[in-house]
Amino acid sequence: LVNLRSSCSESLQLLDFCYREDNSQTLKLLTAQLPHWGYQNCLSLAVMVNHKRFLAHPCCQRLLAELWHGSLRVRSGSNLRVLAALLCPPAALALAYKTSRVSSEIPTNIDDEVETPSLSAVAKMRAFYAAPITKFWLWCITFIIFLTLFSYVLLIETPINPTTIEYITLSYIVVYMVEHIRKVLEYLSAHPLLGPYIQMAAKMVVSMFYIIVLLLVTLMAFGVSRQAITYPHEKWNWLLVRNIFYKPYFMLYGEVYAGEIDTCGDEGDFICVKGDTFEGTNCVPGGWIPPVLMTIFLLVANILLINMLIAIFKCVSFS
Repeated sequence: LVNLRSSCSESLQLLDFCYREDNSQTLKLLTAQLPHWGYQNCLSLAVMVNHKRFLAHPCCQRLLAELWHGSLRVRSGSNLRVLAALLCPPAALALAYKTSRVSSEIPTNIDDEVETPSLSAVAKMRAFYAAPITKFWLWCITFIIFLTLFSYVLLIETPINPTTIEYITLSYIVVYMVEHIRKVLEYLSAHPLLGPYIQMAAKMVVSMFYIIVLLLVTLMAFGVSRQAITYPHEKWNWLLVRNIFYKPYFMLYGEVYAGEIDTCGDEGDFICVKGDTFEGTNCVPGGWIPPVLMTIFLLVANILLINMLIAIFKCVSFS
């Protein structure tokens, strides 16, 4: 504990000395990556150990202010100017911008060189909405709007059919929930016990994507052929799109719909189509093709691709 306090005090003294000697070089040192410390930098390490006195130093505060304002060259009244530009987007073009953009993330270097005399209108709008201060106030405004709409929905009588306001509030809630799930996963990924499993699951999802594409191709090929041959007299309906995927998808889990594989001849009567005689009311020209295609589909999908996916998961878990 004594060594920790001594190190914190020495780091603060060193920062103060460097800042008085050359503030621009000190800013670069604060954001330089340290290979022996997991490619972190001094500023991020100070945040990790909660070194408040180090972060409260004018040098760190200047750097944090640069990061907070992004590419905006605004200091006094920045909040009011950003709010005005959010309410009236063309006003963002009148703000001053840095030509060498400071990233909203902790940068590796601070470069104050001027690359171009000025920014275009599109570049200014992009830089304005990418600034952390803009994102913060934009989030605040949208959250206030959400609370207002949500309160309105709760206070009035619920209509039979959902309104536009209800769809807006529901969309916001879904996005908000997804964002919190992402933050929870980021926290769990750093957990000493759950973290490795979260990382393993993430790698599995990436590996699974390619198998899913192959499964989708085979499923669509079989589903379209099966639907077209088995039900040749269908009229256009969006249910046709569902039927392409519906039964072939559940076949992947073992439901083969055995009673519907080949029903031609089950009822014992005969029909005639263009000179050809078929037995059973469910007989259609080429009715023998879907069972053959289903056999090929199950061999490729259930046996080949699914087992390939399991093998990939095993490789990921052992790597």
